[in-house]
Amino acid sequence: MGKLRDDIIEQIRPLEMPGCNFKPEDFKDESLCARAQNDGDTFRQAREVIATLATLINRSGNDHILRLAIIDEVRRTHRYLQNELIVCILTALGDLGKLAEDEPGDFSDARNEFSMKVLQKLRKSLRDELFWRD
Repeated sequence: MGKLRDDIIEQIRPLEMPGCNFKPEDFKDESLCARAQNDGDTFRQAREVIATLATLINRSGNDHILRLAIIDEVRRTHRYLQNELIVCILTALGDLGKLAEDEPGDFSDARNEFSMKVLQKLRKSLRDELFWRD
C-alpha cells in the first residue's frame, strides 16, 4: 500500500469506530471520549451527504441541476465557511486523485478513469497552494 493510502486508512478507522484506538486510561478522560464521539458523528454525517449526492446524480441523470444547487448553497454560506468548504473539497478530491495514481487497480477502472485523471491534474495544478507537502 502507498503511504497516503495508509495514512488515510489509519485516520478513517477511529472515525468509523470512535475509541477503537484508545488505551484503557483514555476512557477516563470524558472530553477525549466526547471528542471521539463528535468526530465520529461528523464523519458519518459527511459520508451520508456524499452518499446522498451520489444517489441524486444516479437518480436524476442531470448533474447540471446538482451543480446549480451546490453553487446556490455555497454562495449563501458565510464567506469564511465558503473558503473552508472549498479547500476541504479540493483537498479531498486531490487526495483521491493521488490514491488513484498510486494504486490505480484499487481506485480506478474504465468507468471512472477520466475523472481520476482530472483529479490527478487538479492535484498537480494546485501543488503550490494545497499539496505543497508532496
